[in-house]
Amino acid sequence: MWFQKKEPSSSSLYVWLTAGVVFFLKSLFILLTSIRGLASTAWLIDDSLIEMKVARNLGLGFGFSLDGLHATTGAPFLWIYLTSLNHMVFGKDAAIRATLIETSLLGALATVVVFAIALKLTKDRRVAWTAFLLSTFTANAFFNGMNGMDTVLFTLLVLLSISTYFGIGKPVKWSSFAWGCVIGLVLGLTVLTRGDGIFVIFALLCVKFYDWWVASASERREHMRSLWGIVLVSGICFALFMSWQLLQTGSPFPGNQVGRRELALAFHGFSFDAFSLPKYLKIVVWNIFQLEDLLMIALGGSLLALAGLVTGLLHQRLRMLGIFTVLYLGIFFSLLVGYQWYFANLHGLRYLNPAVHILFIFIAFLLWQLPTERFKRTAVAVLTASIIVLSGYKHYQMTTRFPWAPYMSYISRPDPEKSAIFWGTIDWMQDNLPAGTIVGVRDYGRASLFTDVRVQDLAGNIDPEAARTLNDGTLNEYLRSRSVEYLLIPSLELRQDKLYQYLHSKLRLELVKEAPKSPTQYLYKIIW
Repeated sequence: MWFQKKEPSSSSLYVWLTAGVVFFLKSLFILLTSIRGLASTAWLIDDSLIEMKVARNLGLGFGFSLDGLHATTGAPFLWIYLTSLNHMVFGKDAAIRATLIETSLLGALATVVVFAIALKLTKDRRVAWTAFLLSTFTANAFFNGMNGMDTVLFTLLVLLSISTYFGIGKPVKWSSFAWGCVIGLVLGLTVLTRGDGIFVIFALLCVKFYDWWVASASERREHMRSLWGIVLVSGICFALFMSWQLLQTGSPFPGNQVGRRELALAFHGFSFDAFSLPKYLKIVVWNIFQLEDLLMIALGGSLLALAGLVTGLLHQRLRMLGIFTVLYLGIFFSLLVGYQWYFANLHGLRYLNPAVHILFIFIAFLLWQLPTERFKRTAVAVLTASIIVLSGYKHYQMTTRFPWAPYMSYISRPDPEKSAIFWGTIDWMQDNLPAGTIVGVRDYGRASLFTDVRVQDLAGNIDPEAARTLNDGTLNEYLRSRSVEYLLIPSLELRQDKLYQYLHSKLRLELVKEAPKSPTQYLYKIIW
């Protein structure tokens, strides 16, 4: 049915049924798998557990904070407040499951919106179905759609911003201003979810200006009324977001992005205070190739996506979506490779999730532009399946090549013996360290969520001051001011990152011999 250009409207029911079945199966997996098993899957990244810990602290009355003491803006505002309700109502394990199920629901809704956008713009149900299937079953989109993070909420809001802009769901009697307010609200919620939603707002405003520019005089008035609604409501949301950040930490910038950039500078050994153009360009080129690699994993082919985007720009029905995509991704990708730099790993795949869902529409459109009508359905079916299989293989490769991967699983239950080794140090901390003991950790999601210690962020994601003082050479003083007693870090034999070299050289560390050694990090006591 999905390879017929025109179908009865009831075919949309099959989209909802397919999305519903996928949601049901994901939820069943989440409910039947142990919490330890879920936290030992390679695609449930550390950041997901960090966000759950902040949401738990907020829900239990300890504020928007990782350690329950210090305020942060290093976690997504709207998502944390929404999921904190789970922790107000349920115990920890049930709240974790509820959060994962909620992301599964939002992920399913995102794929339905992809279908709706593709159908609205192309008037071709074959394209819409293909885009829906790609966004549902490619591994990156599939697992990001159940990762317990803000990823899928942000993706859904970006897609809803696009769909409302193109009038999907607009009541006939609503004025242009009223519908502009709806668009503005959705755009505003993207910013409240993630700060880079500002790029979505900018891109859609540019598209609206273009629409106004090419419109007739009477149409221009309607476009202007809509524009006022968009600017008014999205502006209010943006002001709320900035005010919240200033009240939390005194800075208008999200703490996680500040910290991650400082980490990236440390990783590349680069300082803008001693700017070197050749070295800067070398880093940018390296990041371009890293971005291309991530797009290959997420889409099954970055050149395929580029060809689809160009084809869409040349087609009248997809041109406006193409202009938006070029503006949004042009700004976002340029900042990733030229400024932020902290994305070139498994974590970076979630940054690309909204882009991936949009680009699948163009890829689907391209596939149905094959120059021959003979065997076209078979060819598109084979190509679609090939993209899903290839992206799945690449995703599996990436998630299983890390040092901790042998002690985890991709989707099945991890080996009990290896799992006990992986969790050994964390379990020992929970059983032997007094509640409230402050432990410095870089990859701290599991340690923070599954123990009663207070975690001091060493990465800078939640506490950007940690990354900043590392680059300034004063991290040891900062950790002392925070009363950090232990460090959970790798030995220098395991990793020699700048952070670990600094900690082992600047601090007097004593290995806690009673604590089991995990495959990737050991517990040290700081002798102040």
